[in-house]
Amino acid sequence: MKNVNYEAQKVSDKVSDKLSDKVSDKLSDKEQYFFTTFLTLVEQNGFVTTKAIAEVIRMPETTARRYLAKLCKLDIIVSDVNCSRKFDILLLSC
Repeated sequence: MKNVNYEAQKVSDKVSDKLSDKVSDKLSDKEQYFFTTFLTLVEQNGFVTTKAIAEVIRMPETTARRYLAKLCKLDIIVSDVNCSRKFDILLLSC
């Protein structure tokens, strides 16, 4: 768990300038932490599932699903089918 948290901070530092102020303003601190953890898992595995990120962050799958759906709606991430299964990051052009 500690390794993922450390890696999430490193990834967060790398992408913080890529996130526009508009997107940052739309995410709570918890959602931003969720997103940086998401980025770390994508970097390690190539994709993220709802179950995997929920287990890493130790949150209910329903909460993870809600966060993932919000990130999809903001066009920050994409999924294989309607924001419901495997997720990956969109290239940010901000």
